Amino acid sequence: MIDYLIVGSGLAGGILGLRLQKAGLKIAIIDNNDPNAAYHVAGGVWNAITFRKILKGWQADLLTDEAHRFYDDLQKEWKLDFYSKKEVVRIFSDVAFQNNWLAKSTEPEYSNFLSDDFPDEIEQLPVDLPFGCGSVKKAGYVDLDIFMPALQDHLKANTEYIIEEFDYDEINFSNNGVIYKDLEAKAIIFCEGYGMVNNPFFNWLPMRATKGEVLTLKNPGWNFDFIINNGKHLLDKKDGTLSLGATFEWKNLNNETTTEAREVLLKHIEKNFNFKDWEVLDQKAGIRPTVSDRRPLTGQHPNHKNLYVFNGLGTKGVLISPWLSKMMTDYLCHGSPLHAESNSDRFLKKHYN
Repeated sequence: MIDYLIVGSGLAGGILGLRLQKAGLKIAIIDNNDPNAAYHVAGGVWNAITFRKILKGWQADLLTDEAHRFYDDLQKEWKLDFYSKKEVVRIFSDVAFQNNWLAKSTEPEYSNFLSDDFPDEIEQLPVDLPFGCGSVKKAGYVDLDIFMPALQDHLKANTEYIIEEFDYDEINFSNNGVIYKDLEAKAIIFCEGYGMVNNPFFNWLPMRATKGEVLTLKNPGWNFDFIINNGKHLLDKKDGTLSLGATFEWKNLNNETTTEAREVLLKHIEKNFNFKDWEVLDQKAGIRPTVSDRRPLTGQHPNHKNLYVFNGLGTKGVLISPWLSKMMTDYLCHGSPLHAESNSDRFLKKHYN
């Protein structure tokens, strides 16, 4: 018998699986190898500031500290180069935004995050800065093209890793736990992303999907070591390409890339950059799992006590996964409490029948 069967090995399931494995637990993973998983449009940037109102996001200090420690330690352990701390240079959209940023950067709560300073190198790029710019100092970048294959290869080498669609009808409950086909586990943890809407045990939770699309552009010869944001992220990947994204779509929830999203992204970048001849090398789409109150979902099924959910990381999966997976591991291993705002029990009264 294994301790936990994890369904899904994207950012959420993969990092949680690694945590449980390092805690000495025996796990198995079932993943459908979805080429349009949410992490494909995550971009890899972590930043705890919400730019619309220039506010620190949920648990910003805890999340940023743990994200840096987790990714930095792991790349040293694996002897790979997939993580670095990077400033996010935010281009100010108007005078009101500029004034709000400058005021916030002087507040003690924000002084470790926001600065009215910015790298000199941005002025060497063909960029218009009519209202100036500032920087987010506590931010970073995870190259998911390196990290995710390395994470999944590590899990495959150290656990039973099954690539198939999960069949809920194959779940049987026993006195000792759960039986799925020929696997017997103490419990199942569902980390399915937006696929949770098809899960008969957890589809009562208020999952909202957001489609995102990102572009890979040919780098016209620019060289910068920070992330540029003017409402979308622009990143120099140091391989001759730039990453641009992402869009947000709440209606046409499919995995198809669209010319509309491509045009939106290219028009957006042309607002501030004096360059028009972009060559699009690739375009990807994915569905992000978001929750109605913009908080993740962690916890136990109200009736089936050997079924758990770990989901709803939304657009900040790279930032949230390290801290949330640590909390979930402490909960499963030691009975430590889940954060009330991430505990799925918060929706019991309103949504569970």
